[in-house]
Amino acid sequence: METVELDKEKKRTLDALAASTLTIGSFQMTPPFVNENHYGITINSNPLLLLGPPDDAEAINQARALVNAPAFRQFIEYVGMNPQKLDAGPISHDAIKHLEGETLTCVLDSKPGKVELGEPPNTQNILFGVVMTTEPTIKMPMGLILATERTLVPLLNPSEALDESRLLVAGPDGMPTIQ
Repeated sequence: METVELDKEKKRTLDALAASTLTIGSFQMTPPFVNENHYGITINSNPLLLLGPPDDAEAINQARALVNAPAFRQFIEYVGMNPQKLDAGPISHDAIKHLEGETLTCVLDSKPGKVELGEPPNTQNILFGVVMTTEPTIKMPMGLILATERTLVPLLNPSEALDESRLLVAGPDGMPTIQ
């Protein structure tokens, strides 16, 4: 079997995922989920990230914190969107119905110490957010930055088990960098 050598950035990203209390996975947009109203983040009034039910105080606080987080705003700008158009608020089921049946990137809880990727949420996973785009250049990178960036992880999942020193830091261009 051939050994694959990972570059420094990939090793650092995997180390950050192992250290994080969050990971990324796949989320199937089922009819029951699509037919619910949600709270999250929009850009230009279009859903970008679902964080919970519309009356959930934690989801409301998370959305407001992310919209104002410099690392999140830098990432939004990096992928070609205008961070000035970000907003936290309720998201109607009508705004996400077109995604029924799609498989999207989600952010899930994870036990620090191992890399968990690609597992669909189950009864043991806590779902922290669903990235509302099918655009491959945005959905996976957004999931990764939410799960590995030093200032964003605690906004979604504050935990004493988190070793922030092993997480990534958003660079001036909005992409996570090695520190």
